[in-house]
Amino acid sequence: MISLDRLKNSLHVTLLVDKNSFAQGSALYTFFLTQHKKVTLVSLNETIPHHFIFLPWYDKVRKNIPSSSDYVYEVDDSSSELLDFFKTNGYKINEKMAQSLYAGFVLQYHFFTSKQVDGTVFALASELIALGADHAKCQKYLYSSLSLSFMRVGAVLLQNMLLQENATVAKVSISSQELAMCGATLQDCIEWLPECMRVVHVSKVILVKSDENDTIIKTIKDIYIEKKK
Repeated sequence: MISLDRLKNSLHVTLLVDKNSFAQGSALYTFFLTQHKKVTLVSLNETIPHHFIFLPWYDKVRKNIPSSSDYVYEVDDSSSELLDFFKTNGYKINEKMAQSLYAGFVLQYHFFTSKQVDGTVFALASELIALGADHAKCQKYLYSSLSLSFMRVGAVLLQNMLLQENATVAKVSISSQELAMCGATLQDCIEWLPECMRVVHVSKVILVKSDENDTIIKTIKDIYIEKKK
């Protein structure tokens, strides 16, 4: 978590984010501004998806770490831990922070369908809404705003799906040619996999590359994405 000593003695904070932690990074960007720090958001290896455009500071993301930075912090994807940090240390959560933290909650708990969701999660989400988070806006941008290439590759994955082990395992395949036809990437396929979990009885989904001897790209179980084997 954030070092309060480093924060106190720093002048220019750089926040390292990716698509999984941008929402939390946006909340921290606002927080550091309230602490009168110069702040830079940096995504080193990927472009932050357009569906985050409704969050504060989306247009501030850079590709390189400024040489003037004296505190570089890699943001993680836990809104609950970040919210706890703010509350424990008595920091006020303004509307921009609440919106960003809530978006992080929505993604962290897969639109509240994750098996980790309990009463505490809903209580914290409700608290953020009371602080100014807009649930409808999160739903519109994070769930409903999908690219055509993403929808196309999802259709291909469903068409290629094979059910195995008494229909509890779904094997979905994609080839380089199919990716090119859809204008999609393997990352798009990975992000689409939780939708396959909605097929009745399926509790495990395996994504393979059909033109690479069915090499396993990603496996998910019970909505939680596992590390690549």
